[in-house]
Amino acid sequence: MDDATLARAAAHGEQNAFATLFERYRHLVYSIAWKITLNVEDSLDVTQNVFARLAEKIGRYQGRGAFRSWLTAIAANEAVNILRRPGRRCEMQTEPDIIASIIDEKQAGNNPQKTIETQERRELVEKAMAGLSPQQRAIFTLRWREEMTPAEIAERLGIPAGQVRSQICHAIAKIRIALPPETLEGKNE
Repeated sequence: MDDATLARAAAHGEQNAFATLFERYRHLVYSIAWKITLNVEDSLDVTQNVFARLAEKIGRYQGRGAFRSWLTAIAANEAVNILRRPGRRCEMQTEPDIIASIIDEKQAGNNPQKTIETQERRELVEKAMAGLSPQQRAIFTLRWREEMTPAEIAERLGIPAGQVRSQICHAIAKIRIALPPETLEGKNE
């Protein structure tokens, strides 16, 4: 069943439809939250908050645009809001890092040098992303992870398209400054 049909069914109180959407998108919401908050606990909070809001407001989804994009924007906004709250926790070692390192090890095969280079690159990118503002991380994640256009991001986040384009440029500039040139060469990640 497609997302729009499930969303309509969930809006009419069908719990199985909502459960299907939850299962389909919980990992995506968590992943987006983590890319913005860089914190496991905050990402879990964002995921919980997004699906609680979705349960209350799923009837607002009008079927214009992809459900995934609509949900992604909700997740990005919630992640930015979580970062703005006072007394927020900070951490760096995260569950996604552990999972990603296992995947990278499998992709690198038995080549320890490639495994080390991949881990080092991941750490550099993570540090560079940490240097971005929450809004820049949200916009950057929506642009490259979700492949949304600046106009779509602007509409979803409720900010001017010019601001989105500006934030993308600033984010790229900050990441380029933070990463050594050899990290950027030949990498399309």
